[in-house]
Amino acid sequence: MTTDVLRNLPPTLVAENGGGFGFVYIWRPGDLGGSAKYGITVGEWLADPSHCDGVWLIDGGWGGPPGAVRVQWNDTKKAWEHLGFDTKE
Repeated sequence: MTTDVLRNLPPTLVAENGGGFGFVYIWRPGDLGGSAKYGITVGEWLADPSHCDGVWLIDGGWGGPPGAVRVQWNDTKKAWEHLGFDTKE
């Protein structure tokens, strides 16, 4: 799978790697806590075919409001969709 699946996401989100922290949190809605992904960008993680389904929440270390970023896989377009900040999780 190519990075074409990332075409609808902001370049800053695709490149996010947690900045000085060196990790991002990525989790499914309802899976409180998530898990840290070390040494990888959000784009690299989302481009992995095993992750290309459903909805994911992403926190790149910016913390606090407005919350995590929500992305959703569009199986018809075979690409990720950016749904903005998630205020529920």
